[in-house]
Amino acid sequence: MGRSKRKHVKVRAPVTRPTAADHAKDREIISKVHHFNQIVAAGERPPSPLREEIDRCGGLNAYQVASQRGEKKARHGSFTSAVWVTKQLTAHGIRKKEQRLRLLDVGAVSLQYEAYKSWIECVAIDLNPQHRDIIKANAVSFTADTPFNIIVLSLVLNFTGDAAERGAILQNCRRLQAGTGYLFVILPLKCLSNSRFFSSARLEEMVCSLGYECLVRHESKKLSFHMFKLVGNDSRKTFGREVVRRGPGLNKFEIIVTDPGP
Repeated sequence: MGRSKRKHVKVRAPVTRPTAADHAKDREIISKVHHFNQIVAAGERPPSPLREEIDRCGGLNAYQVASQRGEKKARHGSFTSAVWVTKQLTAHGIRKKEQRLRLLDVGAVSLQYEAYKSWIECVAIDLNPQHRDIIKANAVSFTADTPFNIIVLSLVLNFTGDAAERGAILQNCRRLQAGTGYLFVILPLKCLSNSRFFSSARLEEMVCSLGYECLVRHESKKLSFHMFKLVGNDSRKTFGREVVRRGPGLNKFEIIVTDPGP
């Protein structure tokens, strides 16, 4: 009798699951970075001890890893901007069967548009990417040879500490689009509803001066959503600090444009 053939059995690498201690550390770094972000969004300078605590917890790199784990853990209950963005693209007839739309996802934590790759070609960028397919790039200076049909700024402008840099990001978005394009801006609601220097109307005026028109504005309990369409009527205005509301308890979030550009 011949020898029996041995079956080749593939051995899977062990799966390392986050422990309770890992989740506790995740909550700590996320809480500290969110607190830091809230101070920046209010137009204040975060205290040095808070910066040191964030560094001690692993800094932005640890925060993004924690955010990814949290997204996986609460996939069905957490907010992902891709759901709202793709819903609007479909509702406005922008989704095309015959061609894929080029989308720039600024400040990407994960590849959330992979689920829509049949009709969306996504380029994801971030200052400190946590995935090999996310490009390390600054939203102010990022360039591309081919214009983008869609650009998404989801909780990006409020994470940028400098008001002029926020304006520069919006200006670069305009440079990255040509013809008919769509820009999505998602911000914490308090940046628009509780700021001494900024409002939804101010945001719309600023973006429309770059050649867009506002198609959709929406508010949830904590977030503000805007969808803009590029129409090309650029006025290239400057926007300095301007008081838009008065009263106690207001934050100092603002976006300014000092150089309207070419």
